Amino acid sequence: MPRVASEHDMHPVEARDGQRGEEPRLTVIGHLEELRRRLGISLAAFLIAAGISATQMERILHWLQQPVHPLVPAFAFFTPTEPLIAYTKVAVLSGFLLAMPVMLSQFWAFVRPGLTRRERAYGLAFVGWGGAQFLAGGMFAYRPVPLLRDGARVLVRGAL
Repeated sequence: MPRVASEHDMHPVEARDGQRGEEPRLTVIGHLEELRRRLGISLAAFLIAAGISATQMERILHWLQQPVHPLVPAFAFFTPTEPLIAYTKVAVLSGFLLAMPVMLSQFWAFVRPGLTRRERAYGLAFVGWGGAQFLAGGMFAYRPVPLLRDGARVLVRGAL
């Protein structure tokens, strides 16, 4: 049962920029309990997302296969356990990607009280820019430029 921070754990704190902090200051034990709670929420989000991904495996695999379908019409498995391992990897990775917003928000909620207003502004700009880069990288990986597609076609033909 999680322990709620008591008055003994909280102390008013003077912020680094000279302004009184809005949030109470926690002791080491209070910080560890807060970290444990936030990690638990992140883990629960990941497990739920991975479970949902596992139930939608055929749709996810069909979606992942679309960009390379002309070159690789079907997946090839060479050992009896390989399909299970591949399905598990896709479910775990999909769950991780789906749970990432919850995990990042928990991380930000844990770190935010220790930052000054200026550092918070930089953090929000970093999150916005990082999110845009993540989406751009995902689109680039899913829909490669024609030059890369032609290069993959040459490599696949050369291997046959």
